[in-house]
Amino acid sequence: MNFKWVLGLFLVGPVIFEGPLGHTQSSPERKAPPVFSSTYTDLEKGCRNAFRKSEIAEGGDMPSLCKGAGDYSVSIFFSAASSHMEVVKGPPGGERTFHLSLAATPLAGGSQTQKIEWRLANNRPFAVIYRNALYRNAEAAMSGLEPAVKTGDVLVVKGLDGFGNIDASIDPRKEPQANERARAAADAGYVSASQGK
Repeated sequence: MNFKWVLGLFLVGPVIFEGPLGHTQSSPERKAPPVFSSTYTDLEKGCRNAFRKSEIAEGGDMPSLCKGAGDYSVSIFFSAASSHMEVVKGPPGGERTFHLSLAATPLAGGSQTQKIEWRLANNRPFAVIYRNALYRNAEAAMSGLEPAVKTGDVLVVKGLDGFGNIDASIDPRKEPQANERARAAADAGYVSASQGK
C-alpha cells in the first residue's frame, strides 16, 4: 500500500460514513431547547362561581373557579374558618384528572394569594408559582380560635401533571431576585424531567 496515500487519509479524515447496508449515517439531530414563558391568573378578576346557587346548601359558601392555563383551573373553596386553593385539570363540569393543593389561608385576618403565575414550555403549562403567607399560629387561626399572626411570605414553586419533581420554596426576604429564582427553579425542573422521559 502506498504510504503517502495512507498518511493522507489520516490527515484529511473521512467525511462520510457508510453503514452496514451502504446507507450514509448522519449524527442524530439535537432537539431545540424549550422556549419558556409565563402567563398569569388574577384571582380577584378571573374567577366565577363554580356552581349554581341552587346547588349550594343553605348557609354554605360558594366555591370559585378561576381560569388557568391550558386545561388547568384554580379552585377556591371554604371551610368554617379558612379558604383552600388547588389546581385542577380537566374541562369545566367534566372529569378532573389532576389535583394539586396549593394553599390554605385562615379567614381570621389571613392574607390570600392574589395571583398565580403559570410557567410554560413551548406554550404548555408545567408549573405554578405563587406567594404563600406564613403564620406564627396557622393551626389555631385556621380553626378560628385566634386571629392570624402573619410572619412573612414565601414563593412556592410546584410542578403540574407529569412534573412532580418540581417543588421549591424561596424566601423573598433572603433572595432579592426571588421571582427570577423561582422561574429558574421551575425551568430547571422541566429540563430534568424531560431528560428522563
